[in-house]
Amino acid sequence: MDQEEKKLLQENLRLSRETNEIVHKVWGAQKWARFFRILYWVFIIAAVTGAFYYIQPYFQGVLDIYGDASSGVKSVQSGAKTITDFLGGVISPQ
Repeated sequence: MDQEEKKLLQENLRLSRETNEIVHKVWGAQKWARFFRILYWVFIIAAVTGAFYYIQPYFQGVLDIYGDASSGVKSVQSGAKTITDFLGGVISPQ
């Protein structure tokens, strides 16, 4: 093996080691990115769940008010139908 081949092999070995170090750093960065991505989604899901439990009593109150208003409207409609039926029987068209 002559001097030039030996120099090329040493350069190749140096570049391989440098590439190996870079690849290991990239893998480490990917592991941290995956960890923080999972942490991000856990935080989002926990925030949504917490907000639901915090807002749920207020939301239930709004639903109760809507249900009361809906039953009030139905009773008014029922009363209007009763009055219409009564007046229809009293005042008959000729």
